[in-house]
Amino acid sequence: MNKGYLPLYLDVIEIIISLLLPIALLYLGFKVERYSQQQEQRYEKAQLKVKWKFNIITELLPVLNQIMCYYLYIGDWDSTTPRSILQAKQRCDKLVKMNSFLWSPEFQDSYSKLMTAAFLEFQGKGQESILRANRDLHRTSKIWKNDWESMFVNPEDRLRRRDFQMLYDKMLKHMVIDLDLINDN
Repeated sequence: MNKGYLPLYLDVIEIIISLLLPIALLYLGFKVERYSQQQEQRYEKAQLKVKWKFNIITELLPVLNQIMCYYLYIGDWDSTTPRSILQAKQRCDKLVKMNSFLWSPEFQDSYSKLMTAAFLEFQGKGQESILRANRDLHRTSKIWKNDWESMFVNPEDRLRRRDFQMLYDKMLKHMVIDLDLINDN
């Protein structure tokens, strides 16, 4: 190769590099910007999902609390009717099932276990669930009516308070984990 052409080749390479470097930087900047936008969209989507769950939970928790009070005999349990507890269960079921795509399998499973333990479900077409609460203790309430007897299971089939509390706490734990308020570890 002739020594006279070497500076010319170097000049050509320098020109090519000087043209490619801005193009490469522009491309890299575009990729970084696109990645940043994707991350922001993912974050916004996750935040929207958490807000949606939070709105559902603010509607769900008072109704679940009503059921809990009835089964643990705390708060206003003795002025609550079995019919209102069955309606509360229906409201909870509707909220959880209607929004099932938002909940983790762990929450859905713990919710289902709680409701199955607290209510004798699927009594036949058009039949309401039956409460697995302590009928004898509820008879002592100031508003008891004898026609409510059939709304409760027999005493040997009732759900114990400690078992209800354990299932309820587990369900709440999974609800809070689904909101990303605590780690599940």
